[in-house]
Amino acid sequence: YIAGRDLLALQNWFRKRKKIMSVVQAAHIAAEVCEGLDYAHRKVTDDGQPLNIIHRDVSPQNVIVGYNGEVKVIDFGIARAATTNQTTQVGVLKGKFGYMSPEQVDAKALDRRSDVFAVGTLLWEMLTARRLFHGDSDFATLEKVRSAEIEPPSARNPSVPAEIDRIVLRALARDLDERYAWASELATDLRAFVAAAAPDYGVEKLGAWMCRNFVDELETERGRLEYFRPFVTAADVVAFYRDHPDPVQRGVDDDAATLDDATRVALSGGAEVLAASRDAGRTDEDASLPPAASRIFVDDEEMGAGGRDPMSLLVAGANTGAPPLALPDPNARRRSRR
Repeated sequence: YIAGRDLLALQNWFRKRKKIMSVVQAAHIAAEVCEGLDYAHRKVTDDGQPLNIIHRDVSPQNVIVGYNGEVKVIDFGIARAATTNQTTQVGVLKGKFGYMSPEQVDAKALDRRSDVFAVGTLLWEMLTARRLFHGDSDFATLEKVRSAEIEPPSARNPSVPAEIDRIVLRALARDLDERYAWASELATDLRAFVAAAAPDYGVEKLGAWMCRNFVDELETERGRLEYFRPFVTAADVVAFYRDHPDPVQRGVDDDAATLDDATRVALSGGAEVLAASRDAGRTDEDASLPPAASRIFVDDEEMGAGGRDPMSLLVAGANTGAPPLALPDPNARRRSRR
């Protein structure tokens, strides 16, 4: 669990205020993303063979900026490694269309440079407060990615210096041979820029900015963490539900100010909920951005209907909904013995 906000929340913060992220802040965040990706790209097997891990879904929703200033790349759910025997079905694209690489859209063989292109897209968007690849339809968006006709970010934001233009355009090069070969190479150029422009900028300053500009969200998160602190194992959650059958006893009534709506509904045993609080600040320009809301699935139909114990609950959430809780299905062992 990471206490922080995803990059989409930061982008929306700036868009709501009609501001643009500073060049230094954007470069620092992108460099940190590169560090995380490079670690995955360079992983090897026990006998030293490259795993060739590719994330394939580097997007604002999958980059978390912590309140402590640390930047994390999450959700390697569709990542590919050389040791996997899975193949993507013909005609199926995995990932968010606006953050794919041209070769990904064309269903060609991918390597780490596909992730580098995605970081270039993130950086361009942080520097301009705009979507880079945004069409009227999914097909139109994919065509924009395929053509990769990209103007330098300085065309939209005059404060972007020529060096950052050069770095961004190289990361977004359609020709793989012209693109950065490794995420670490992109990180090196970005860190050199930050060191020259603002030598003292780093994790501490980014963390201070986060705490200063997401005060309410930070307080809510602290309250949520405090609420869930007693739950160490799944058994703790099961015991809590059995000891507190009434939602009010569980502290999830309307006066529970420290819990967001998604958490309240999840703990109250509600049906599927889309917690749209994260999308409240989205503009028309953001319409094609995939929802950043948490999804909470509660299998009400099966509960008490001769199948599953009422305590068998799966809560699958993003960084701003209820923390993911997976409780054991008490009937699973019985079914496995049949």
